[in-house]
Amino acid sequence: MSEFKEYKQNVPKIVPFGQNHEPNKHQNSPTLVEAQSKLHEYYKTVQPTKEDRIKSRNLIRDEILKPLLKGVNKDKENLYNGSLEKAGSAATNTKVNKADEFDFDLHLNIKDIKLDKSNIGYTLTTRTGIDPNVKSMKEQKIVSTTDGRLLHHGYVQITSTSAPDRLKQGDHLVPRLIHEDLFKKLKEQIEISKVKDVSIQRNPHGPAITLTYHKPGEHHIDIDLSPSLFTNDIKVDEGVWGRSFFKDNPRGVDLVDKLKKVPVLLVPKKEDCWLISHEKIMKKMVNSVDGPGTCRKECHKTLKADVLNWKSKEQFEGMSTNPIKHHLLWYNDQHPDDEYWSSKNLPICYNGMLEDLEGRMRDGKIPNYFDDKDKTNLLEGKDPEMLNRFADRLRDRRAEVKRLENGGMET
Repeated sequence: MSEFKEYKQNVPKIVPFGQNHEPNKHQNSPTLVEAQSKLHEYYKTVQPTKEDRIKSRNLIRDEILKPLLKGVNKDKENLYNGSLEKAGSAATNTKVNKADEFDFDLHLNIKDIKLDKSNIGYTLTTRTGIDPNVKSMKEQKIVSTTDGRLLHHGYVQITSTSAPDRLKQGDHLVPRLIHEDLFKKLKEQIEISKVKDVSIQRNPHGPAITLTYHKPGEHHIDIDLSPSLFTNDIKVDEGVWGRSFFKDNPRGVDLVDKLKKVPVLLVPKKEDCWLISHEKIMKKMVNSVDGPGTCRKECHKTLKADVLNWKSKEQFEGMSTNPIKHHLLWYNDQHPDDEYWSSKNLPICYNGMLEDLEGRMRDGKIPNYFDDKDKTNLLEGKDPEMLNRFADRLRDRRAEVKRLENGGMET
């Protein structure tokens, strides 16, 4: 019997997404109080210090990004002169450990975009004799249109008549050409400006161009800068707003109309098409998910710290914290009431989150929370053996939480 099948036999019982557990009622026992205290103390140890957060944030915003982008926009084209918006953990206050990574969306100053549903495909061919000084990628390529390939679910192509021709194939805005253009301009500014101790990575990190600050004697800081557009022409599936948190929690009920007004981001995730991103909606929801005296985000941040710790010690190829963020919202739907998430129940809530996520990992599926059609699996393509090793870490941590009152957590 294969290792994967053996693991599958021990999958914890999980509730299908969109269904509720029966509310759990717990006595406020002395052992629960002690366990809550110990877990909360551990949580505090994995938080970046306030001084580190403020210093790092001000450094990258005021001393790195603003001067570099000011130089980039000196050409009066103003393509990269749109708003610069915090994204990721910095925007949701879910950063753990050191303040050593910050995500930003740089909204492109292109006004006349349209979504193209014609499913035009692209092929990437080696570039020859064209601007040999551009070295943003390992292999230089140019884009040409072909027919016959459907876009993946969750992606679109974009047309614009006003965007510079160098960023387009026909009327299509090409993500790879935008990455190359922005990379070239940032690299030039790093070389000629007074910005010091900053380098730029040759390959995009997903939709982002990554800058790294590495001054001797200080911890490094990675800055992921994603050129992006936003649109109100794409709506979240209506079925999402019928989920438990939005129906059964008063705070969730109040959120629905606000979230429906939040635009959808379009980011250059692939070389030839744009990812439909719900980053802005996710940010608003995560920032609103907790009520007074509840521990949803504390559980999530503790889990995130554990995940990053495990990744630092063994290989979990391709595993990011993005599925963990979506799992927070799914698990919250199983327990939409604030009573379950009382901070007094922290060990119970965290243990439940670990158990549920373990089952999802062994099952190999976590849907995108904002896709009601269940077409997007955030674990698609991940190695089953790796997912089961990851589930083993969740199982081990769950056992450790159970033993909290008998000596504390191992870290």
